[in-house]
Amino acid sequence: RVSVNGKVAKLGDRVEETDLIRVDGHTVKIEEKADRICRVIMYNKPEGELSTRKDPEGRRTVFDRLPRIDGERWIAVGRLDINTAGLMIFTNDGELANRLMHPSYEVER
Repeated sequence: RVSVNGKVAKLGDRVEETDLIRVDGHTVKIEEKADRICRVIMYNKPEGELSTRKDPEGRRTVFDRLPRIDGERWIAVGRLDINTAGLMIFTNDGELANRLMHPSYEVER
């Protein structure tokens, strides 16, 4: 389903900004990092909201209350239980989210 420069992609393949990537025949656009704006938002989660993107039972989630960003999505840095209130951090930058969450970076919470 995925090809890089006309060759079927394999697990672990790396790509550059200049590579042509296709998924099911459709070209995937890669934005240069300098063109993307890193957005970070803090949200005071009340009790009763879920820290998940979608709930099959239709309950309110933290993502329902966040502002929309065109062509991107919010990534939660951590999560809180439904019955817990507290501050949550969201970003559109996966690298930043990884560095904040991964134990190897030893970020104290």
